[in-house]
Amino acid sequence: MTGVEREVDFVKEIEKELLEHTIDLAVHSLKDMPSDNPAGLVYAKTLAPSDYRDCLVLKNCSSLARLPQHATIATGRKRRKYQLLKLRPDLKIVDIRGNVNTRLQKMANQEIDGLVLASAGLKRLGLEDLISEYLDETKMIPACGQGILAIQVRQDSELLTMINATGIGPAGYGGKTTALSLNIETHPTHIAGMPVAVSICCHVSRHKEANL
Repeated sequence: MTGVEREVDFVKEIEKELLEHTIDLAVHSLKDMPSDNPAGLVYAKTLAPSDYRDCLVLKNCSSLARLPQHATIATGRKRRKYQLLKLRPDLKIVDIRGNVNTRLQKMANQEIDGLVLASAGLKRLGLEDLISEYLDETKMIPACGQGILAIQVRQDSELLTMINATGIGPAGYGGKTTALSLNIETHPTHIAGMPVAVSICCHVSRHKEANL
């Protein structure tokens, strides 16, 4: 089972719990979500986007350029694997599973020189200091929706009205710019009819002259 398939199965289990009223709200990473919500489920207003970039967490090095020849880097995504190999064809890329802490532990205990992870996840866990190098879109194009949280609720839930009524303020809720980013970044996967987790890459940035 690929990383994409594992994510899709996990999301389906959570959505089943929502539809069966076992839970009332689910918070996902948008990049892991299918292109369409199941009937009866919708996204509520979400927080402003976090860091969209991928990053390197390296064991004994400070940057991609300083990694020794044939170093071993672990990632669960083909998107990251092939973009990294374009930058450093000599690297050995291996698959890895588990949450962030599990992956960090595997790197510490195994012959793995580094990990490619989402910057947003590390920052939300308070682990930003572990980041060795950020990989911006000139080096690695992020997954569609990376850095955006998807807050999923039932369409008839009172929570939908409550969350959507929340103003933009100290809580950091995103407004129309966040909603536009969410819609645009999931658009390629809607066209293809695929999960966001499939290796389709894009990133939306706002320019000063843009009228949103």
